[in-house]
Amino acid sequence: EILSRLDAYGFRLGTFKNSVDTKDICQRIVLEAGNLSFMSVNVRGTVATVVVRERNDDTVAEEDSSPSNLISGYDAQIERVEVFGGVCEVKHLQTVRKGELLISGVIDSQALGYRLVRARGNVYGKATLFFEACVPFEQSQKTETGAKIEKKSIKFFSKSLNLSKNTIIPYEKYDTIVKERKIFLFGIIELPIFITTTIYKEYEETTVTLSRNDAYRKALHEVNEQSDKELFGADILSKSLTLLESEEGLSLTLAVECVLNIAKEVKIETARR
Repeated sequence: EILSRLDAYGFRLGTFKNSVDTKDICQRIVLEAGNLSFMSVNVRGTVATVVVRERNDDTVAEEDSSPSNLISGYDAQIERVEVFGGVCEVKHLQTVRKGELLISGVIDSQALGYRLVRARGNVYGKATLFFEACVPFEQSQKTETGAKIEKKSIKFFSKSLNLSKNTIIPYEKYDTIVKERKIFLFGIIELPIFITTTIYKEYEETTVTLSRNDAYRKALHEVNEQSDKELFGADILSKSLTLLESEEGLSLTLAVECVLNIAKEVKIETARR
């Protein structure tokens, strides 16, 4: 369905990438499809990646009655605004700060006066986000010794009965693993009784020294993991890395210039009578 809709707007295999406005196409498809809440096309070289999010109608229906504003989650420059509810408070190419009002849920009507609605829409802004990871060369590493003990107890509703005589844990450092098993009468009748098994595994801590390459790879993995989570669905424009090294370790900063939906919904508190 997505590919056919893109094809209908002239974006298909072999299309010259500068001949179509992918942002406008995505906006039209989201409005037409009805089952999408977000869509973007990221073109890099000869590869186009299409990112979509499905609309959760149940969540939207539950929250429609709650008045709210959309504020900026980042410092950014406004690129495009899609308003589905409320009043737009920003313009194209305007610079906004984090927390600034984008779409207001307060509507001033001469006929009806002030009304509170749920602000809905997408506000796309160009922003530079920074992700940082600091990795010391000296790292603490856990190693299991193989020693462990198990303790069992019976839990009936909120009450617990310890079945182990020895309640002392002989280890200085240990991990705790708890497993619960529900009891069935004759194998079919579910009872409100659980057998709880708690396993204590001893471990030792040792210090290892990372090489410069290992520390760099670990820092790179951390900043990429942070950015992947934060930038899902964003149009990435550029990336740059800054590396600082000291005797203690490495500090890696990833700067990402991107266009993303900066709108964050906040509820409008109303007085209850």
